[in-house]
Amino acid sequence: MKKIFILIAIVLILATVLIGGAIIMIARSNKEPVVKDFNIEEYHWEIETFQSDKNVGKVNDSNTAIAQAKELWIEKYGTINGIPYDPTRGRKVNVFFDDSNDCWLIKGTLPPNTKGSVPCAIIQKNGEVLAVWMD
Repeated sequence: MKKIFILIAIVLILATVLIGGAIIMIARSNKEPVVKDFNIEEYHWEIETFQSDKNVGKVNDSNTAIAQAKELWIEKYGTINGIPYDPTRGRKVNVFFDDSNDCWLIKGTLPPNTKGSVPCAIIQKNGEVLAVWMD
């Protein structure tokens, strides 16, 4: 009888830990990313050099901006020599917004002390894609 009680207690503790962990993971994944400011005037060369004629539809929040940028990156950089490639490799993405021009700048990141390039995109709030490039 004592063994059954201990077994039930262990199962309840494990279930509580698993459910609590799942709740924490869901809460963290729905969190809005921190949006920093940027000035589009500093990106004229990128817009001129890496311009795009795409429109991804309204982009009213940072999560939509990230999702649309990732789709653009996969479309443009999603294969290397025919092999599927994820340009973000699951890493964090930084988001910036220019209030005066209603533009999003979305930039991938690299691990600390790493050299390489990251995908970037500038998307207007109305969905017009101004540029997509690797920086």
